[in-house]
Amino acid sequence: MRLKAGMGHAAVPKQGMIDRKEKTGTGGGIFVALFLLGGAGAGLYLGEPSLGLLVGLAGGVAFATLHWLMRRGR
Repeated sequence: MRLKAGMGHAAVPKQGMIDRKEKTGTGGGIFVALFLLGGAGAGLYLGEPSLGLLVGLAGGVAFATLHWLMRRGR
């Protein structure tokens, strides 16, 4: 709370401040990054780097979504 000039001692809440008790982002993006790199590496090894990249992206997004769904209930 802060005091506004000319308003005596009436407390006025700060505007624009969000008071959250928990964080919404919990690091699910690491799964996307690791699966992208792993998929690209596996794709290079198998001779299909683009397909490996897409499979890695799909796997990373799936794991990040699962992580988000599990953390959302807390």
